[in-house]
Amino acid sequence: MAFEETVRLSLDDVRTVTVNRSFPWETGRPIIVFAHGAGNDVFSEFFQLLDDGLSRFPINRLYLNFPYRVAGKKMPDRLPVLQESWRQVIQWVHHTYPEVPLFIGGKSMGGRIAATVAEDYPQLTGVIFLGYPLHPPGKPDRLRDAPLYTLNLPMLFVQGTRDNLAKFDLIRQVVDRMGSHASLVVVTEGDHSFKVPRKLGKSYKSVLYWVAEHINFWVKQQLYNGN
Repeated sequence: MAFEETVRLSLDDVRTVTVNRSFPWETGRPIIVFAHGAGNDVFSEFFQLLDDGLSRFPINRLYLNFPYRVAGKKMPDRLPVLQESWRQVIQWVHHTYPEVPLFIGGKSMGGRIAATVAEDYPQLTGVIFLGYPLHPPGKPDRLRDAPLYTLNLPMLFVQGTRDNLAKFDLIRQVVDRMGSHASLVVVTEGDHSFKVPRKLGKSYKSVLYWVAEHINFWVKQQLYNGN
């Protein structure tokens, strides 16, 4: 993925978060900021294909790389660092692009951390979860749903039915429990990264383009239907 611009924001004397701006970019369009999951960064195939799909729609996209990935490390930063990264980026976007509708979210961990800070920013337009990690692999009894119920914002969950970090019947129950605040897009036979079995005859690109279409549709709903 080739970014148009990369901005570096210092959290302290040691840690830096980067904000990568994709193109095309048109002033005044709604902005989505996506953060990556624990095991990858925003240069992954997942985000490359998703961004290609989103580039067809009138949405500006920014991608957040957490400090540990900026430093070339594999072990995620501690929770306070991840949260402060999100806060710094949200504040930077609001300052740099004032009065523009702003959505935040991300892949797995990136979306989960966004959920823990979003309640502090009621001016956000919505939160998008790309494979919300509802529980650790194989441990559906250890739910990570508590931050979701405090959010008074529209939420979009894109979830695969074979996600080993979100047993599908459980994530559906969580979304249903939140009522009109939450919407669910189902990637049939999709895993945690929305990859589907080869027998379905669908390329990864086609699946993520389909996801991009649904994100665009939901964004338009929030902007024009007064949700």
